[in-house]
Amino acid sequence: MKFVAKNLKYTLLLILLFSVCLFMIACGDKINNNSNDNSSLIGRETAVEISSYEDLLSIQTGHLTLDDNKYYKLTADIDCGGNVWQTIGSQESPFTCDFDGNGYTISNFVIDESSCISSNDKELAGFFGFVQDADIKNVNFANYSFVVYGIVETTYMGIIAETSGNVNVENIGLTNISITYEGDFGSSEITFGNIIGSDLATGIRKNSSVQDISINVSTFDGALTLGGLIGKSNLLNNIEKSQINKVNFSTVFNYGSQSLNFGVLVGEFISIDENLQSSINLSEIVCSDVYFSIMSFNDDNNYVGLYGQSPYSIDTTGIITNNVTIDIKELIAY
Repeated sequence: MKFVAKNLKYTLLLILLFSVCLFMIACGDKINNNSNDNSSLIGRETAVEISSYEDLLSIQTGHLTLDDNKYYKLTADIDCGGNVWQTIGSQESPFTCDFDGNGYTISNFVIDESSCISSNDKELAGFFGFVQDADIKNVNFANYSFVVYGIVETTYMGIIAETSGNVNVENIGLTNISITYEGDFGSSEITFGNIIGSDLATGIRKNSSVQDISINVSTFDGALTLGGLIGKSNLLNNIEKSQINKVNFSTVFNYGSQSLNFGVLVGEFISIDENLQSSINLSEIVCSDVYFSIMSFNDDNNYVGLYGQSPYSIDTTGIITNNVTIDIKELIAY
């Protein structure tokens, strides 16, 4: 009787242990599944799927907001047919919803002066304009062009023109792009970055790729800031695991121009809080086959290098360069 009871005791113990193991495995699977699930980027629950150009256009006419508890998700590559794209989001009506490209590509569109959107006394030109408290990730942009002439207002340009609040930008790929900007007399501040124009938001900046890009910019009487990834960046965001490859910058910086900030990576670092020192970390960044040509009548205010102007020294040991050339020619007016 003792023998049977003892065996029964061990049998019940084994069953209990087996049940615990099954429970832990089930929980583990649930955790792993959640970690790979992009259905909720910053707590949004429902995906609004985008599978066509017509779906994409619907964002222009009335995009989601934070209150909708939804996010956009691409479900196919989208060819925009060479059409002019109207920039989405201003400071008065910011783009505040997440956009998950799901690894797909948006291609074949044009951004020109008619694309620009006015935002708090400046012009924004990009696929996204003013982005605030949102995630933009897992999306590629290919075969598009910026063609902007004669704007005299302060202008921010990039796939994302301007950020604010908490914005995560991750896994963005840009390929085969042509950018032409020609300012007019009376031009003000021009800020351009391939990924982000003016980046004052905090958040992740990771896994970006910029490749096969031609940039031709000329301006009069204004300040010009250019960056291979970001035009103007605050000093709080790390930039990690990104690539700049086969980029050709050509800049004519004309009479009366105020200053030029050019960085292979970032055009200008700025401090958004005077009490905070720089904590930025630049790591696992590769810059290769980059050529930058400057022709300038004003050589006194040129800040040129891996990054342009900055209030603090930035550690660039995490940047690998291969065949990066910066050619500066000072022009003399007769």
